[in-house]
Amino acid sequence: MLMLNEQGKSSFITMDEICLIIPTKNGPEFVTEQGKFRFPQTASQLNTQFERFGYLQVDRNAIVNLNKATYYDPEDRKIYLDAELSDGQKLWATVSAANASKLKYLIRESNETFAEYKAIAG
Repeated sequence: MLMLNEQGKSSFITMDEICLIIPTKNGPEFVTEQGKFRFPQTASQLNTQFERFGYLQVDRNAIVNLNKATYYDPEDRKIYLDAELSDGQKLWATVSAANASKLKYLIRESNETFAEYKAIAG
């Protein structure tokens, strides 16, 4: 499991390493022979933990798996994902102005994809 050690650094621990789980007001504390660990809880902690796997905090309300990103609309500042909700709607997240520049490569790919769709449609 991806956890935070006592210094707030990323650590991987396995279920077999956990000796004791102590419920606390700050969430569960996982005690191992190597020390105490916690789940990442803030957006900043989560972003730090997951960015190496292709995730990016695109605004204060969303950390997106960029491996599932299919389209970025720079006018509406929305990133669309290759996923659908149970009601059939496409999954998307808004992008803050500060993070829009990090998605410029998706604009290029989105324009190419749009051109391909348009060519197929005739």
